[in-house]
Amino acid sequence: MKTLSFVFCACLLLFAGADLGTAQESKDKKPDPREKVETAIPKAIALLEEKKYAEMLRKFMPPEELKRIPKAKNLEEFAERFGKQQAPHLLKALKQLKDIKPIFSDDKKEVEYKLKEAISGKDSLKFVKIDKYWYIQN
Repeated sequence: MKTLSFVFCACLLLFAGADLGTAQESKDKKPDPREKVETAIPKAIALLEEKKYAEMLRKFMPPEELKRIPKAKNLEEFAERFGKQQAPHLLKALKQLKDIKPIFSDDKKEVEYKLKEAISGKDSLKFVKIDKYWYIQN
């Protein structure tokens, strides 16, 4: 009987320890900034300022649009063109969003920011939430 109690207690401790380890891991893991639009914007700005265009596209281009770029090499080439042509305009637009109140759709899966100053003919910047991440829509 003592052996059975000892084995039972040992199992309990093992399971409790495993549970604590899992809880600690999830506590240490930081949420992805794309999970909230208000943290996605600074992340997008940082990637653009660091000229990490391919990473910016992978993280903020909606998945269906990203699939249209066939291979990784093509993404790198696309990112290079993006960096030269659109990135400066997007960075300027994103920096405007700091003091602009977002307009959310009824289902809270789309948000629009009316820009203070139109950039490249656009007067707003839109984000769409797909699954748990926010992506730049326009």
